[in-house]
Amino acid sequence: RRSNFNHSRAPASHRVLPRALPSTHPPVCTASFVAICLAFFLVTSLGPNAAAQENTTPAPPPGARAISDLTMEELIGLKVGSIYAASRYWQDAAQAPSRISILTGEEIKLYGHRNLAEALRSMPGLSVAYDRNYSYLTIGGFNRGDYNSHILVLIDGHRLNDNVQDSALLGNDFILDVDLIDRIEIVRGPGSSVYGNNAFFGVINVISRTGRQVDGAEASVEAGSFNTYKGRFSTGKKFENGIEVLLSGSYFDSAGANSLFYREYNSPASNNGVAHRVDGETFHSFFTTTTWRDFTLEGGYNRREKEIPTGSYSVVFNDPRNQTVDTRAFADLKYARSLGGTWDVSARVHYDYSRYDGTYAYSASNPPPPVVLNRDRFVGESWGSEAQASRTLWDRHTLTLGTEFRDNIRQDLRNFNIEPRTIYLEDRRDSWDWGLYGQAEIELRTNITLTAGVRFDQDSDENRSVNPRVSVMYSPVPSTVLMFIYGTAFRAPNPSELYYNDGGLTTKANPGLEPETITTYQAAWRQLLPHDFHLTLSGFQYETKDLISYRTDPADGLLQFVNLDRVRAVGGEVELEKNWSSGIRFRSSYTYQDARDTRTDKWLTRSPHHLAKLNLAIPILAEKIFASAELQYFGELRTLNGRDAPGYWVANATLFSQRIVKGLEFSAGIYNLLDRHYAHPAGSEHLQNLIRQDGRTFRVKLTWRF
Repeated sequence: RRSNFNHSRAPASHRVLPRALPSTHPPVCTASFVAICLAFFLVTSLGPNAAAQENTTPAPPPGARAISDLTMEELIGLKVGSIYAASRYWQDAAQAPSRISILTGEEIKLYGHRNLAEALRSMPGLSVAYDRNYSYLTIGGFNRGDYNSHILVLIDGHRLNDNVQDSALLGNDFILDVDLIDRIEIVRGPGSSVYGNNAFFGVINVISRTGRQVDGAEASVEAGSFNTYKGRFSTGKKFENGIEVLLSGSYFDSAGANSLFYREYNSPASNNGVAHRVDGETFHSFFTTTTWRDFTLEGGYNRREKEIPTGSYSVVFNDPRNQTVDTRAFADLKYARSLGGTWDVSARVHYDYSRYDGTYAYSASNPPPPVVLNRDRFVGESWGSEAQASRTLWDRHTLTLGTEFRDNIRQDLRNFNIEPRTIYLEDRRDSWDWGLYGQAEIELRTNITLTAGVRFDQDSDENRSVNPRVSVMYSPVPSTVLMFIYGTAFRAPNPSELYYNDGGLTTKANPGLEPETITTYQAAWRQLLPHDFHLTLSGFQYETKDLISYRTDPADGLLQFVNLDRVRAVGGEVELEKNWSSGIRFRSSYTYQDARDTRTDKWLTRSPHHLAKLNLAIPILAEKIFASAELQYFGELRTLNGRDAPGYWVANATLFSQRIVKGLEFSAGIYNLLDRHYAHPAGSEHLQNLIRQDGRTFRVKLTWRF
């Protein structure tokens, strides 16, 4: 994933030497961190043993009251139980100091979502653009096209953003198979007060299924349009000795669209604009979790290969050698214990690996050979540790303290021609960052809760940041909850933005980049309506400073990343939902958002003003056969060339069955049911202004549990 600019194909006569800087850890910071960890483990070793809280949804409150007699907090608890992502510890969803949404694994099956990107696209206020290679999330009207670096993505609380481009992969390149998702937690607004870097516009935490939820073995096969096939085998169980294990592996292969026409390449030299059989995709993944007493060991691996049919970065059009390969792996060991109902403590140590290989075919300036293969290779490795302690005081207030440290032991950037061998960039670096945070949840009155938190971050480049968050929740009557939130966040420049260059041919580095910052104001009103409808109204205002953008330096004509943009976004959202006891599920939402560059007052590119979603699932045969439909509207938006792209509607339909035959599930989905013609905005690396999306497609899926 190279930066959004066109690389020169002329050979370089020199090699760009590494400019690695010393990256020793400050003695005071390291000593403080080690002392905290030692004290933490000493306390836990002396405390009584208790089972750690499990990531399962609590049972409904006891009693025979009707739903209409429950308070708003109890209703929210019935729907989603507890949530982790909002405060970095498990708490009642009703008390989360953020605007949150929950998508359960059951809903993912009902609506036939095939990957994480499709699941997120169905949620209020979110949109996802696809350029036939990567998926780009828009939240709060903001999409930089930078591989989602302004969103922090977690799996079971473990950070997935890489340490070279801060990228978070959401499509088939996401490390967890969609069938292993128990639920998705979406937290809107800044989360740097507890998470630090990248939690700029929001946090997405994907909770995985456990061994006891599988309780045996599962085999899943599916087939769909474009000769798409996928298989998965999972096994899991909790044994009598207390050990709980989950193992799962998946394989996916798709030929992609047979032919794609791009009029921008409509010439005989470019196959008359037809990309023929160059849209293929394949991936294989593995995921495992083992839990014993207070310890959980988790690991995942994914390798995805994708052909590029769009001719991005001025490559030779319709050449099957244009492709990207993304590899991700992680291992995470977590310890969690409750000390006699007073302190809840946790700690984790983790390792992460990421690698990106992009191969691009360019016409040679002086053949032979007529085509030169250029390769980008980014490799990142890191390890880190965390420690956190929470305590409930006087049964009303909660205090949380935590710290984390990450050592980026490898942050490599390379660019070279394969044959003849010509190196344009070889930059090897390492860095570190650490943070210290605290949060207090204070019950001022029985119907007023104040949550206040702050975090301090520092890295090896001497970037320092302090980010607070304050939330007030007020329930004037049992059926009403009002929330007001203030918060700030930051995103430090990553190695790709700081140091990527091609030896002075077209680009240059900018090691003087400053972190981006954001200040947000949010308000939400949750209301229980007659007939048990759940209404949510919310509004937000974002103000960002020093956004990192790509610009040409007039002094030498070279491109580089600089701190330039200031953006203000305002918007509002309304969501209405209800789940009937008969099994009917209904959710609808409308979002308005306006994001503008404050210097020019221009509407941001790739930011739709209007979003509308409707999801409906109806049982045809109680608890056995369901029919579902989702209708999504994405309003017009501004593209990079300044033109407006039209809005569009997309409808999907799914038939899902279970328990008709013991252990057997069947799903059949039709996507873009009405075969609408629509397109997503392209990035500056494309000659096209819009990337057309697929027409009507289908998928059938069979899962057998035994």
